[in-house]
Amino acid sequence: MASVTLDLSAWVDFKRDLATYLESGMPDALIAGGERAGAKLDELVRTTLPPPKQSSTPSPIHTAKQRRWWWATMHAKARGDSRALPGWKAVYKRIDGVKTLVISGGYKRTGKLMQSMTWEVRTQGLNVTVLYGTNRAYGAYVVGDPNDPDTRRRQALIHQSNWTPLVMIARQNVDVLAEAVIDGAYPVIRKHLSGG
Repeated sequence: MASVTLDLSAWVDFKRDLATYLESGMPDALIAGGERAGAKLDELVRTTLPPPKQSSTPSPIHTAKQRRWWWATMHAKARGDSRALPGWKAVYKRIDGVKTLVISGGYKRTGKLMQSMTWEVRTQGLNVTVLYGTNRAYGAYVVGDPNDPDTRRRQALIHQSNWTPLVMIARQNVDVLAEAVIDGAYPVIRKHLSGG
């Protein structure tokens, strides 16, 4: 009868190191993976957005609340109290003895929305979450989820045919983003387990 003796001490040590790593060191790997995924999503967003400019004709899609906001903003611009809607100018002039609000200009894309895009990585246990978006108040109306039940975070109808929602870009690239998490986490895990 043949006899084989196996030395499993290296395997036992590896299992112990792995268990220790999962308890204490894994968040570092998850953060590294999350950062890589955030950078990849940022790259995908910036190659998709902003879309080409639409025609300069006024939108036929507007509500009574939007019309009230428009005229209030133009009134504030004429008084020098608003910097909203760059590219538009408003002044009060006397025309035939009547004080009249004269509006000129047009929509001017500032690029501020795209400049404000950023991400944050959060970990909890063995889960990693990458939050991607903007802190601009109007951002949700431009790149928000058109199906969000909260109207304050829902993409406006006027932008739905032009601006791709951030959630859609992420969903269309979920495999690429998962690969980015692995690519970012693996070197950290490997370094830790090799004793580096």
